[in-house]
Order: sequence, then C-alpha cells, then structure tokens
Amino acid sequence: MGSVQRACTAGLQAPRAAELREALALIATLRPTVDLFFDKVMVLDANEAVRSANLGLIAEVLRNFSTIADFSEIVTG
Repeated sequence: MGSVQRACTAGLQAPRAAELREALALIATLRPTVDLFFDKVMVLDANEAVRSANLGLIAEVLRNFSTIADFSEIVTG
C-alpha cells in the first residue's frame, strides 16, 4: 500500500481527534513527493495520454485526501 493510501485509510478510520491528527501528519509527510511531482512533471503535457494520466493522478489524490479534510481553503506562500 502506498503512502497516499495509508494516509487516507488512516483518515477514514479516524473517529477520534488524535487519530485524525495522525492521518493529517501522514499526509504532511507526502509534501516533498507532491512538490517534486509538480517541479518535475509537465502536468499539461502535449501528449494527450500523458496529460490525462497526470490529471487523473491528481484527481485521485484529491479524492482520497478529501475524505479526510477539506483542503480547498489552504493557502501557502
């Protein structure tokens, strides 16, 4: 099971605040990998198959993370 699945599974099974904090901490460990993805991958690649796969991967991660918390309002900078 990959890191994303472990983090999301922990979040889905987190009825208590401490367990939710643990799930969010697991998600936070993915930050370097996510940053590297956006630094190294041309998400909107000219090749339609590659572009579709990249967007599908992003959508899947968002779907999984959204089962734990609403990350849409997070602003970094």
